[in-house]
Amino acid sequence: MTFFGLGIAIFFFIHGQVGCPACAGNLDLLPYFGINKVIFCGGGGVLDKNIEVGKSLVVNGAIRDEGFSYHYLEPFRVVYCEPKYAKKNDYLIGLTRTADAIFREIIDCINFRRSEGAKIVEVEQAGCISVALFFKGLLWRSNLWGRRCFSK
Repeated sequence: MTFFGLGIAIFFFIHGQVGCPACAGNLDLLPYFGINKVIFCGGGGVLDKNIEVGKSLVVNGAIRDEGFSYHYLEPFRVVYCEPKYAKKNDYLIGLTRTADAIFREIIDCINFRRSEGAKIVEVEQAGCISVALFFKGLLWRSNLWGRRCFSK
């Protein structure tokens, strides 16, 4: 964008909502305001006990245990980010599990998601990735560290 002949970049900061419909629903609005690149930072519960406290994880995909993302993409099990963006950094890279129930996790389900490769659990990412892929945009998420599993 130019302003008085100068090239400028506009940054728009928005507070992410908790839960997939609220957070990804807001993300769905951004392209209509001309916003086509998003950096999404948030937190998740750690499933991989090898992740150190404070370590950042770039999500390269989400196991879909929610319903929102199915309104944007075909119903396959895992939705993946654009791999070219995930490889341009020095962070950990891995899958997340997106769930609908914020406070309800069953230990058998947690163990099964770990066996599928999930490193963290959260409640927005599958929908956000699906919206970004729907609009063919860039979605990059970092600084994922949770309050759980701080000790090995």
